[in-house]
Amino acid sequence: MKFARTLITLSLATAVQIFAPVSRSALSSSSSAVIGSVVGRQGVRTLMAASAMDFAKTEIENNKVVVFSKSFCPFCKKTKALLNQKEVEYKLFELNEMDDGADIQEALSEISGQKTVPNVFINGKHLGGNSETQEANSSGKLDELLAA
Repeated sequence: MKFARTLITLSLATAVQIFAPVSRSALSSSSSAVIGSVVGRQGVRTLMAASAMDFAKTEIENNKVVVFSKSFCPFCKKTKALLNQKEVEYKLFELNEMDDGADIQEALSEISGQKTVPNVFINGKHLGGNSETQEANSSGKLDELLAA
């Protein structure tokens, strides 16, 4: 019995070494199932989180205004209404409509320290959520940020 435990431990360690550098999109569905059961959900989640982090950072860096939202969120609706009223062009991501939306939201939490939506970025910098966006509008700071 002791031998079997050691063999399984070695197999898991080997699986982690072999599959850790593989991107999730490169895995076939059968490989994904094997990794999920061999490495465990946490190992697969780490692979997805790196991709979500790259996605979030790229979108924030490459767009003047980015809003990460959820379509049903009343605070998100207020933020989008404000930006629409001001005729601001912005890139919108409805996280609840994206397959990896939860992973992206987790990545945004690491980037900004904010766990909630909306999560607004202007010129690559985190503005905040709805309250901060509304405050920035009231104080004139939003117009300054958009003009920069």
